[in-house]
Amino acid sequence: MKAETGTDVERARNLRFLVKGEIRTLPQAAQVFVLMNSKISTVIPGVKNVTELEEAIACLGKKPLPTVALNRVQRLLREGSGKE
Repeated sequence: MKAETGTDVERARNLRFLVKGEIRTLPQAAQVFVLMNSKISTVIPGVKNVTELEEAIACLGKKPLPTVALNRVQRLLREGSGKE
């Protein structure tokens, strides 16, 4: 299990490029990514405290992720390892 956790952490680190401008955290980037899909109208994030709830709510007014960032995410997904 630890090996999987290490791999997950590494994959998450490879997405740090999404934390830029008004996107302050990876969870925010994930929520914005999901909300960019016009077929999805609701996101129910898991939150542990008021700060995380406020961060999640703030995603509703954020601009979509740039096309360049989306292309990079798709490239990482295609490669499967999470590395560029």
